[in-house]
Amino acid sequence: MNIRRSIIIALFLTIPTTSAYAQEERLTLEWIFSDDGRMETAMPRHAWLDQNRVVIYDTGLPKPQQRLTTLNADNGRTRTLVNAEDVLADIVTLLDIVLLNLRNSGVSAVAITDAEESSPRFSPDGRWIAFVRNNDIYAHDIESGEEKRLTRDGSGTTMNGTVSWVYWEELLNRSDRGFVWAPDSSAIAYLQTDDSGVGQMHYVDFEPNLPRLVKQRHPKPGHTNPKVRAGIVSLDDGTTTWIDLGAYLYEYLPRFTWLPDSSRLAIQTMNRPQTVLDVFIADAATGDARHLMRETDDGWVN
Repeated sequence: MNIRRSIIIALFLTIPTTSAYAQEERLTLEWIFSDDGRMETAMPRHAWLDQNRVVIYDTGLPKPQQRLTTLNADNGRTRTLVNAEDVLADIVTLLDIVLLNLRNSGVSAVAITDAEESSPRFSPDGRWIAFVRNNDIYAHDIESGEEKRLTRDGSGTTMNGTVSWVYWEELLNRSDRGFVWAPDSSAIAYLQTDDSGVGQMHYVDFEPNLPRLVKQRHPKPGHTNPKVRAGIVSLDDGTTTWIDLGAYLYEYLPRFTWLPDSSRLAIQTMNRPQTVLDVFIADAATGDARHLMRETDDGWVN
């Protein structure tokens, strides 16, 4: 812990002072909350790789020059992992989900199809990348390049591993967290959404020169919400085990996560007014769920 604290402090102390503040040599409230002030005092984005190495993403440079660097906590040495200028050209030509090799800055495509792929996530063991295509979940074997299709009923209104607007906007902080790998990389827990009963809204996109009509399923108060259930799909054979919550009725399934042993799943459900939250522990092999606790609030459960 002391090593990490020392590294973070060292990073902070080595930030250059070349802004308007350095020129005026005085500290003002205006400067503190200005773009210059925020840049001068900001920590670089970083993450620990292990006990001795931290990877730093330098956003203080112009975008084409930004790079990933590792810092060795034992000896203070740094090494450039990726230089943006070396890889941007390859990424632009592929314009898809790509793999970046940190050893040689090489770029390779995970999938090149006419469909749109989204939500790529590495398996914990680093062997696979899962992603969503046409509302179905796929897994890409990094070593062999082979692809597995794990779900097969995705459609315009049935979504596997990706979420509807109301979940993305209201429950998941504008992120598409519709699936999660088991800690042992043997399976994927995911949400399946039935959006067929949700009313459709129409919007005119004002950004392009020739505006386009955008259609989006948007549940209005008192109207039908998307129906969501949780399943666990095996990486070996692609079979899904659905979680059975028994007699507990719910409107939203906003949170789900694996327990460390990879054999159980924790699930949260809520009613529509969001005044009742139930927590379940589900068996990944059978789908049977046990009610663990209930939290209520007359106003709103956060």
